[in-house]
Amino acid sequence: QQQRQQQQREREQQQLREQREQQKKKDREQHQQQQWEREQRQREQQLKLERERAEVEKQRQQEVESARRVEQQQQQEREEQQREQQLLREKKERDWQEKREREESEALAKLKRVRDEGRER
Repeated sequence: QQQRQQQQREREQQQLREQREQQKKKDREQHQQQQWEREQRQREQQLKLERERAEVEKQRQQEVESARRVEQQQQQEREEQQREQQLLREKKERDWQEKREREESEALAKLKRVRDEGRER
């Protein structure tokens, strides 16, 4: 009788120990699962941030490139304008030179005619 009770108590204690062990194991697994999920959320958050940063940087690069193209276009237009103005100045100079030479030539011809007419008289 006493021995049976002793064995019964030992079995109950053994069961309790096993239950506690099972509970500890379950708690550890749950803790590990929660830890993994937390780390997974952090990794996803990190990736999201990196993608956003990359997108912002890409947009910034595009804006810089666009501004550079606009500046280049404006520079080309300024240079073209300067060339046109230079050609215009050169043409005015040539026209003025030709006009002056024509006037001088006409004045000389007139002078020669006057001289020739003066000789004939």
